[in-house]
Amino acid sequence: MPTTTSLGALSSFLAAQNGSGCTPDELIRVFVDGGDADWRTWVDESGAFEDMVRALTEIADARLPDGAWLAGDQIHILAGQSRGEADALFEAVRSALEDIEDAVLETIVEEHAPADAHLAK
Repeated sequence: MPTTTSLGALSSFLAAQNGSGCTPDELIRVFVDGGDADWRTWVDESGAFEDMVRALTEIADARLPDGAWLAGDQIHILAGQSRGEADALFEAVRSALEDIEDAVLETIVEEHAPADAHLAK
């Protein structure tokens, strides 16, 4: 079995444009907290929040370049690569994930939670 090394936590690559990384849970929570109280309650109680977090994590994993993968909350690459290869993968991962908040967050929320909580009752 090959040895791997971590490039860092997924959170260190998400929301990079604002200078502070966020976990998938935190990104979804900030977005959901912008909704009205009834809808937020429905999202939390229905299980939609967990579905959104799972979807965001899956999309992040799918965006990773060849040679990098998600294991838990850590992004891994094969160990023993040259510094140049590891740096190139790091930059490719950063590039692949830096716009994820703007690119997919709203779509994920719309797919997993109706805008009107009463639609789900």
